[in-house]
Amino acid sequence: MVLCLQVADLMRPLLPAIALSLSACAIGAPPGFSPGDTWTMSLVEPQQGGRLLTPVTIEGRGPYLFAIDTDAPITTVDPDVLHNTDFRLWMGERRLDEQDTTHPTFYTRVTHLKAGDLTVSLLLVAEAEAHAFDTDGRRIYGVLGRDVLADSLVFGFDRDKGIAWLQTQEAFKAPLNAQVLDYRKVWDQPVGDPKKLVQAKVNGHELDLHLDFGEAVSLLQPRHWTGVELHPIDWHLILVDAVGIKREIEKLAIAQQVEVQGVMRDHIAFAAHDDRRYFYNLFDGTLGLDFFRPFDVAINWHTTKVYLTPRHDVPLAERLARWGYPACTDVGCVQLSLTSTADHPKPALRVVRDKALQGDIAVIVKATGSTGTPLPAFEASFPAGVDELDAELDTQYAGAKLEIADASPFPRKCDNPHGCIVIEQATPP
Repeated sequence: MVLCLQVADLMRPLLPAIALSLSACAIGAPPGFSPGDTWTMSLVEPQQGGRLLTPVTIEGRGPYLFAIDTDAPITTVDPDVLHNTDFRLWMGERRLDEQDTTHPTFYTRVTHLKAGDLTVSLLLVAEAEAHAFDTDGRRIYGVLGRDVLADSLVFGFDRDKGIAWLQTQEAFKAPLNAQVLDYRKVWDQPVGDPKKLVQAKVNGHELDLHLDFGEAVSLLQPRHWTGVELHPIDWHLILVDAVGIKREIEKLAIAQQVEVQGVMRDHIAFAAHDDRRYFYNLFDGTLGLDFFRPFDVAINWHTTKVYLTPRHDVPLAERLARWGYPACTDVGCVQLSLTSTADHPKPALRVVRDKALQGDIAVIVKATGSTGTPLPAFEASFPAGVDELDAELDTQYAGAKLEIADASPFPRKCDNPHGCIVIEQATPP
C-alpha cells in the first residue's frame, strides 16, 4: 500500500498548484474500509440500462436500495433510514443543487455501512429530504458518493454479471482488449470534485462533455441542439441530482452518432443540460450511462483512464447467484406461458414462481416477437405470499418467445396485493 497526504481538497482554495500536484498521489483503501483489495456489490436490474442501484445496510438495518453516483461528493441518506436509529444529527455546511440553490443540511456519522462485501466504518453522511431519490417506481433510500467510490480506487461495473466493484490500484489490472478513454480534470470551483471532460464529436461537431456514470441519460446545453443537428422528440422522464432535487424532462434530442476517441455510438439521446453551478463555457454537457451501455466499464480515477470492454453473455445461473437464487428457466423455478386465440388476440400471460423463491421478488422477462424483433422486456413483481401472476399483454406479444433475463429481491412499487406486470419503458428511437 502506498500512503500519501490527502490535502488536495483542503489546499485547493489557497494553493491550486500544490493541490493539483498532491491530487496525483495514489493511496490504498480509504480509512474505515474492510480488509481486502477488491469489493463487489450486486446491482438491481442492471441489464435494463438504467442507473446503477445496489442494496445497502446501515447499522445492520436494511437492506435499503441506494443509487451509485460518481458525481456525488458525499454519501446521502433518506431520513427514514437515519430516524430509525439513535443517530445524532447536526446542522452543517449547506449543500448546492444543480439550480445553484443552497439547502440547509443535517449530517451524522454512520459507524457501519455495508454494500456487498464492503463494510465502511465511521462514514460522514448527509441527510436528504424524505423520498428525494425515489424514481422509476422505486423507493431509493440514498446515494453512494465519492467518499465510498474514492479517488484512490478503481471503480467498475459489469451489467451482464450484475455487479459493480471497487479495487485498489495495486490489485487492478487493465483489461487487455479494452478501448481506453483519457479524460482531463477541470475544476470549475475552488472546492469540489473536478469535471471529467472528454472531447466528443456529436454528429461530427466537437464538444466538451463530462463523463457522468451516475445518470442514465446524457445531457447537452439546448443552445447546441440546432448547431449539432439534433432531432428533438417528446419524451417524459425525471432526473434527480445528488442533493435530491428532481427535474422533469419533456423533450429529448437524438444524435445520430456520438464519437469519443474512436468509440462510436449511434442514436444517443440527450436531455437539456441545466446545471447552473458551473462557469457557463466550462463544458457543454455530459455523457451518461446510456453511451456506455454496450461495455463493461472500469474507471481509474488516479490515472484518468476509462477502460471499455465489449459486454459478454453470462449464464443466467451465474447472474442469479449474486442473490443466492437457484438457476431459473421456463421449466425451473419460474414458469412462463403465453396463450392467445383468434377470438382473444391479446395474449394471456401467466408467470408462476417456485417455492424456492420466497419474499418480495421481481422477475425480468425478455420477449422476442414472432419475426425475431426484440420487444420491450417486462417485470413480474411478486409480493411475499403470491406465487402466480396473470396479465393480458398487447397484441404485439402474440406468439412471442419469452425467457427469464434476471431477478432480484427489489421489485418496483406495486399497489396490487396480487402482484404487478410492468412493461419496460421503450428507449428513444
